[in-house]
Amino acid sequence: MKSIADTNIPSKRFFPHQSPEWDDELKLAQKAANSAHKAWRNAGKPRNPDHPLRINYKDSKRKFRAKLRNHRKNLRELFFSKLDLANTDSRKLFREIRNINGHAPEPSRVISVNGTTFQGDTLLEGWTSYFEQLGVPSPHSTYDSDFQQSINEEYLALLDTTAGDEIPITVDEVKEAIQSLKPHKAPGPDGIDPEHIIHSGPLARKLLTDLFNAIVTTGHIPTV
Repeated sequence: MKSIADTNIPSKRFFPHQSPEWDDELKLAQKAANSAHKAWRNAGKPRNPDHPLRINYKDSKRKFRAKLRNHRKNLRELFFSKLDLANTDSRKLFREIRNINGHAPEPSRVISVNGTTFQGDTLLEGWTSYFEQLGVPSPHSTYDSDFQQSINEEYLALLDTTAGDEIPITVDEVKEAIQSLKPHKAPGPDGIDPEHIIHSGPLARKLLTDLFNAIVTTGHIPTV
């Protein structure tokens, strides 16, 4: 029965790692990365950074991941450009957002904002109310008043600072700031992941320190 089915029923190879909306360019990039990895693996996985197979494997993998990130970014931009919040059912909206993100958690069907519960058709109204309040400063009983005072003092000190004043930023301060970064977070508009900075070496930390000090000295933040 199986042989008859294999002979008479057309079959299609399934790629569980690929999404249906992948274009030919992305599929070719993944195929090239897989072929380069196979060649590197068959050669015994040489660890020499100058080995051509290792270089080709790393380069192909980097190019594929860059294309994949750009592909997902375009999908998100296209999705949100067509989104009509005023005429979209809330449950359908969250389902589509979960699909576009791929592995997003199951959304909550109820949200409570300042004692008011929103659900069903009013769920979007609840999210609107929640995010509107995020942009409005408000005191909170659990907030650390000493910490708030220290922030205010630093803010006032910055207001008294003019371009050219010497406020040196040390490499240790930059290193401490880098160590506070959390991995596995989304990159910013520049495409730099936290891991790129976390795993940077002493030279990168020195260059960042020089850059920050130059910004403070000149009073100018570069755009590129």
